[in-house]
Amino acid sequence: MPNRRRRKSDQEPDALRHQRSSSGNADSSVKAWLARCEARLVETDPTISPAEAQRLARSMLEFERTGAMDPDAAVAFVLGELGKSQRDLFERRSGITPRH
Repeated sequence: MPNRRRRKSDQEPDALRHQRSSSGNADSSVKAWLARCEARLVETDPTISPAEAQRLARSMLEFERTGAMDPDAAVAFVLGELGKSQRDLFERRSGITPRH
């Protein structure tokens, strides 16, 4: 049997691999995470369609940082990041001196 590579969307997110070994059923953990994230997205912005919430939740789960968070914290984090102005992304951090 040839060794087929799985598509990224079919792979288990890194953040949930440890749950499989401890709970024995990562599939239900992933489904529960996605369902809670989708619900929280719609609660936060009722204009988001269920299909869009599902797509966003999957993207958030696959992203290493938000995938490692619980769903409520992941949604809060993304909303906080989206609320920042673009200017904040390029401001220097205090205490860092530029090299010349």
